[in-house]
Amino acid sequence: MYIKLIYTLYRVVQECLLNNTKIQQKFSKPKFYIKKMNANELKIRITELATKLKSEINDKLPIVAGKMAVDFFKESFQKEGFTDQTYERWSEVKRRQDPRVRGARATRKILTGDTGDLGESITYRKTSPGEVTITAEAYSKDGFNYAPVHNQGVTDAGRNRNVVIPKRQFIGPSKTLKRAIEDEIERKLNDIMKL
Repeated sequence: MYIKLIYTLYRVVQECLLNNTKIQQKFSKPKFYIKKMNANELKIRITELATKLKSEINDKLPIVAGKMAVDFFKESFQKEGFTDQTYERWSEVKRRQDPRVRGARATRKILTGDTGDLGESITYRKTSPGEVTITAEAYSKDGFNYAPVHNQGVTDAGRNRNVVIPKRQFIGPSKTLKRAIEDEIERKLNDIMKL
């Protein structure tokens, strides 16, 4: 099992177009060109624009969204908390509160461990046109994927099933990330419309 988050850009682009008055105005206002076009030139121009939009939505924007999401989720490890609409700090770890713990363990950031494998395990891949999948898979020496345990929290961990691991979400739906992706989509669409 792995943590999976899919951003389908068609839906985001559609929401962006429907909810964004600046883009709606751009499409609704007639553009006057210095050069007059005949019907054939206009048809070519519209076809070029449609091809560019399709390429952007299917191929380029998923990669942009994937990179943005991975960076956003990795930032959770530096901030020691997750941001959906607002920032939610992770619960403190016992090792940093114990005066007997010294050295790097006493000050190391939460969920970074000795290697930082959990944060570095967050990746993206384009799964189909207009879609990107973000995953986090970090495995113990025994082959156990511990990413979902920390992201969702559990009450029955350990050999005796009596260890509680609090939820320290680092990946998942985020309104802040969605807004950032929508802003980037709007910027890219505006650039295409300037052609």
